[in-house]
Amino acid sequence: MDKEKIYEHFKLSKFCDEERAIAVIDFLSLNGEKDTIEETDNYFRINSRIVKNGDTPEDYKKVIRIFKTLLSKLDV
Repeated sequence: MDKEKIYEHFKLSKFCDEERAIAVIDFLSLNGEKDTIEETDNYFRINSRIVKNGDTPEDYKKVIRIFKTLLSKLDV
């Protein structure tokens, strides 16, 4: 799926800063057909409908690695 189609699924116009939303979508490799992203105040909520990003254990490990990276950046 090309990037423009992915972004269309997220309706970028609803975000305060479209470029920031695109950066989060790209960094987390979100897929607009099965993932969700919402912005509330200063926070992004990813997959609030509790859908896993991927279907295999390897996919889950990838997501965990990404979140560990994000969390460690916040702690620094």
